[in-house]
Amino acid sequence: MKKFVSILLAVVLIFSVLTCVGCEADKKEKNTITYYHYEPYVSPVSILIYQYNEKCKNVQNRINIVEFDNIEKMTSQLTTELMAGKGPDIITSGELSLLSSSTEKLIKQGVFANIDDIISNSEDKDKLKLSDYNSNILDAGVYDEKRYFIPVTFEPQILLSSSSKLSKYLDNEQPDLTYGNIKELSGNINNDDNNQALFSGVEDYKNVFLNLIDENVDFYSQKYDFDSDDFRKSVTSLKELYSSNEKNEDNIVQMLSSNGQIELFALYDEIADIENDNDEPIILNTPNKDGESTGVITDAIFISNNSDNKEKALEFIEYALSEKVQSDFCGANIEEYLPTTSYGSGWEYPVNNESYSKLFDKAKEVKYINNTANISEANFMYAKDYVDNIKSYRLYGLYNYYNTEVIGDIVDEFLSDEIDENKFLKELKSRTEIYLDE
Repeated sequence: MKKFVSILLAVVLIFSVLTCVGCEADKKEKNTITYYHYEPYVSPVSILIYQYNEKCKNVQNRINIVEFDNIEKMTSQLTTELMAGKGPDIITSGELSLLSSSTEKLIKQGVFANIDDIISNSEDKDKLKLSDYNSNILDAGVYDEKRYFIPVTFEPQILLSSSSKLSKYLDNEQPDLTYGNIKELSGNINNDDNNQALFSGVEDYKNVFLNLIDENVDFYSQKYDFDSDDFRKSVTSLKELYSSNEKNEDNIVQMLSSNGQIELFALYDEIADIENDNDEPIILNTPNKDGESTGVITDAIFISNNSDNKEKALEFIEYALSEKVQSDFCGANIEEYLPTTSYGSGWEYPVNNESYSKLFDKAKEVKYINNTANISEANFMYAKDYVDNIKSYRLYGLYNYYNTEVIGDIVDEFLSDEIDENKFLKELKSRTEIYLDE
């Protein structure tokens, strides 16, 4: 509930700002850099674009924001223009996630510029230095040794519980959750108490199932692997996991105080609550094939390969990744943690190394539980070490269209026992092949 209030107030505040600034965008000044924006969609990069225009003294370097209030019109125009070698100079992963064509397919088709080439050709003496940023995150934008997008913000994917709730069900204190062992863990929890469950709702189990499919589809290479024994075993196991947890969600005793992406101050606030109960936190990864800790790139910037203004687009990237901008946006400079205004104060994690360090320093400094408690050194480092050691990052929204429009209905039919496993796998292959070949 606390996070919901934070999000709601944040959206109200941000939209009040964007509406005011958007009035300037509607004038459609003849700026050289263009950006298409679906007006109701708010993302880190869209916010930074408006800020950049306010601060940019050189009018010719400002970004011409073309606003759309109709999502179908924007996605249709953006798709058509990108495929025709036209369109805006700057595209964000947020807008790309709304398109029917996969971002990775667009990359392979040569729609986006190699940003490393733009950096190399830049004559700016203060041009972007990639060593100033988290290389694990930045390298998520590299395909075939070419850098097609620059991540701006990220979030770790975390399952948070406590020792008193979860430790008796775990073989060790820090297990790596995979598709193979999550069913056993969930079953042990369910068998102990009919009202207990690892996740609070069946939608979370469905998301684990979708993640299994996504991990076996590569849009860039246009390949999939649905024939391995491991995949089929996981499909069977996760289907049983989903079915065994279809119960009245209102009566479930939650084992997790956080599930998925969580902002830093909220993470430590939850841990402070656990400490206050004389308990210890347990952080687990969201389930995946290899049991890795994973993160999500929440927004990223692409530059059109046909842009005549690549150098000026790079200037915006330099602004968005600068220490001050990243520190201000992500909350490294707040005076105190106020949960009701958490957006822009730790909601996203910065890719700038200096900003990242400052954010954690601030998280250690502020008080939690309504400004009454500090986090212990041990648990501060426990969470920090977990986030520090994430090596695997994926662009948010990469599989949205595929999961909802391409395979969404057959996944629902399979999980609800309307079709059997053989028919599901046959249809999954067929639809995936058609989508990859489009």
